[in-house]
Amino acid sequence: DLSVNWTGGAGVRLLDGDKCIFGPGCLHEDDAQLSYEGTLLSLEESSSRGRSIGISGVLNWTMVLAINATTPGPVDVDFSWSSVYPCPDYLHGCAPCESHQGCAELEVPRCNGTAEVACIALNTMTTTSMTTTTRTTT
Repeated sequence: DLSVNWTGGAGVRLLDGDKCIFGPGCLHEDDAQLSYEGTLLSLEESSSRGRSIGISGVLNWTMVLAINATTPGPVDVDFSWSSVYPCPDYLHGCAPCESHQGCAELEVPRCNGTAEVACIALNTMTTTSMTTTTRTTT
């Protein structure tokens, strides 16, 4: 299941390849609920949540959610999903942050979910150890 809610000046469209299902200029511009390829899709407007697109069931193919500003000003988007199965090891073009090779010798990569990787200095800390010996006499 997937849910996208938004408020503000945004045009949100749900696309299946070149076919626009929901949103401005699509097959369904107004509130609708339909079964599409065996999956329940919905588009609705609510006074408390703004507009929303929902997908209920299993989605076995790639769909695109396009969000475009339609007016100046803030847009709030809330996106949630229940699971991805089977979970891919890594998406095309993605790699673990620690595999980044562009940092200097005393730096480590710091990732934030985008393609940009920051390099931060390693914290150096001196550790002192102490050994305590206890002697017991009888």
